Amino acid sequence: MATIGGVCFIFNRNLFKMADSEGAEKVLFVFDFDHTLIDDNCDTYAMNVAPQLNLIEKVHEMRKEFTLWITMMNYVMKAQYEHGSKPEDVLRVMKEIDLIGPMKRTLEKIKEHPLVDAIIVSDANSFFIRAILENHNLADVFKTIHTNPACFNESGCLEISHYHAHCCTRCRKTPNMCKGLIMHSIAEERSTYSRIVYVGDGSNDYCAAMHLSPRDHVVARTGYGLAKRIAAEKPPPSFNVIDFTDPQAAVLLQSLMP
Repeated sequence: MATIGGVCFIFNRNLFKMADSEGAEKVLFVFDFDHTLIDDNCDTYAMNVAPQLNLIEKVHEMRKEFTLWITMMNYVMKAQYEHGSKPEDVLRVMKEIDLIGPMKRTLEKIKEHPLVDAIIVSDANSFFIRAILENHNLADVFKTIHTNPACFNESGCLEISHYHAHCCTRCRKTPNMCKGLIMHSIAEERSTYSRIVYVGDGSNDYCAAMHLSPRDHVVARTGYGLAKRIAAEKPPPSFNVIDFTDPQAAVLLQSLMP
């Protein structure tokens, strides 16, 4: 365990030795989106398109009834559309969302690094993610974005679909997406990369982490669901734990690049 710039992180020395011995091989960075690349939840932030509707209270009521999250989001987008919102209003609100400082600097570094690829695995949706990234000129950083498809229908209302169906017991709360299943499919091209660095925050990132090999890194946001689940593991795995909001996070993440 070490502390750098007030950030506590745990590292596996063997992983760093392996990277040195294998030379300049490619590395794949896999990012969650909400509370990882942005310091917000873009789904709940989208309710600011028509804040006077106070949709957050309705969403809380629907959650008590175990309504699926995507069903709730489609309700939110339809309610705002019926109130008079247009696609440009949704885009305007998404452009208000900033990236976490260290994450933005890391993405800018990845953008110019020939030996690093990046993808997103997120339970948000394609329109929100792309709108935010394009606003920061970072959409072309990512090789692939695995997320729930979303597009405006002919009337101008945003509609969100499920990414896929699954039967993973770890991911019962997100029946529209199992991040572990996505990581399993990515593993098929694993020979392209010397290691994978998974960066996330939530409990639904845990399944993805469990599909990585010992040579990979999991970087978990301090105090959030993923870090807590990792801490509960006995014996604890040798994963990095970095606070994304600390200015030193960019330096630490870049140290994992070739």
